[in-house]
Amino acid sequence: MNDISFTLVYYAYVLLKGRSMNILIKTLTVVLLTILTSVTTIYAQANAKKTIVTVIKPYKGFTEPTVELTGSAFFSISSGVAAESAGKVKKIFVREGDNVKKDAELVQLDDEIISYSLEIAKATANMAKSNLDQAFKDYDRNKNLYDKKAVALSVFEDYETKYVNAQNEYQSSLASLSKLETEKNKMLVKAPITGSITSKDVEVGEWVTVGGLVATVASNSYEARISLPEKVLPYVKVGNKIILISNNKEYNGKVLSINKKANLATRTFESRISLGNDASLREGIIITARIPSGKPVAALFVKRDAVLTVNFSKGVYVESGGVARFVPVTVIGYKGKDVGIKGDITVDDNIILNGNNRIRNGSNVTISSK
Repeated sequence: MNDISFTLVYYAYVLLKGRSMNILIKTLTVVLLTILTSVTTIYAQANAKKTIVTVIKPYKGFTEPTVELTGSAFFSISSGVAAESAGKVKKIFVREGDNVKKDAELVQLDDEIISYSLEIAKATANMAKSNLDQAFKDYDRNKNLYDKKAVALSVFEDYETKYVNAQNEYQSSLASLSKLETEKNKMLVKAPITGSITSKDVEVGEWVTVGGLVATVASNSYEARISLPEKVLPYVKVGNKIILISNNKEYNGKVLSINKKANLATRTFESRISLGNDASLREGIIITARIPSGKPVAALFVKRDAVLTVNFSKGVYVESGGVARFVPVTVIGYKGKDVGIKGDITVDDNIILNGNNRIRNGSNVTISSK
C-alpha cells in the first residue's frame, strides 16, 4: 500500500498547484479499483474452497515385480464347419455375427435325390420285413411237421434256408436305410459348438464338395496370447493367475499354456491366458498383461485408486498440513485391489484416496471425518 499512498500524495500536490483536476480524478479511480482488486484477491485466497478428501496409510509387504506386456485377444475355440456330403446349397440359416447354440441349423444342402432314395429304401425294408415274417411262418410250420416226421429233412432244410436268407435280406435293407438316413442328415449342416458365426463361406446355389468349408463358429469365451521374453520364464508357470487389461477394464486370467518353441524372429515364447466371456471382448483387440518378472521384493501398499498418472508420471497425493503434494512413485507389483509402490513416502504419510482426481499439486484439502 506504500506505492498507492505515495501516488495519492503526489497527485494531491498536483491538485494544490492547480495543474490538472482531470488527472487527479482518473488517478483516484484507478487507485480505488486497484485497492478493491487486491482486497478481493486476498479475501478469496484466505477463504479458498478446500476439497474434501479421504486418506489412507500405506502398509509394508512383499510383492512380485511385474512387467506389462501386450498381446491380442483370440477366441478360445474357432471351429471351421465342413460339409460331410456333397451337394448344392439350398438354404442358409445364419449371418455373420449371429449367436448360435450347439446343433443349430447353419446350411441346408439339396437332399432331393437322397430323399427319393430314402423312400425306396424304406419300401425295400418293409418288403424285406414282410418276406421275413412269411419265411418265419413257413419255417415254424415245417419245423413242427418235421418234428412229427410229416415232411422230409430236405424240405425242412429248404424252408430253414429261406428263413435265414430272409433275415439277412432284412438286416441288409435296414443297414441301407440307416446309411441313407445318415446321408440325408448330413445334408443339414449344424453348429458343432455354442458361439457366434465369424464367417459364412457359401451362398445359395453354390456346389459344396465333401469337406468344403461352409461357415466358422467361434466360442463365446476368449483367451489372450502374450509373447513372453526369456527373462520372465522362470517366474511364469501354467496355472498362475494374471491380471489382464483391455479398454481400462481388468480381467482375472490364468495361464493355460506356454509354448516351449521360441519365435526365432522375436526370441519370445507364446503363452495362452484365459480371458473369460465378457460381452465387450472381441478377437483381435489389444490386451495388456501384468507378467511376473522377478522374485518378491519389499514395497509399500496402497489402494490401486490412490495411484494416478499426472503429466505422464505415476504418483500419489500426500496430505500434509491441509495441502496436497504430488509424489512420484514406481509401481512394483499388485496384490488383489492393492498396489505395491516405491517412492518418497512412509507408512506415516496420509495418502489421498477419494477426491484425488479433483485436486492438483498444492491444492488445499480437508480430510473427511467419515
